[in-house]
Amino acid sequence: MFEEKENEEQDEIEELKTFTIADYVKMRREQRKQDQAEFEAKLKVLQEKTDRLKRELGYKNRNQKTSE
Repeated sequence: MFEEKENEEQDEIEELKTFTIADYVKMRREQRKQDQAEFEAKLKVLQEKTDRLKRELGYKNRNQKTSE
């Protein structure tokens, strides 16, 4: 009796873990979008910090023409 109930619970757990391929693709796509958004946000912060440090240290921007 106990073993039968345990098997039923295990089957329910397995059903919850099972996804269709389409659902899996959607989940991965959403996760990738979130990861990409986080990456871009971090990259933007780093670029802003880099630009600020370059200005503080007197580096010239490559796109600016030097007036020499």
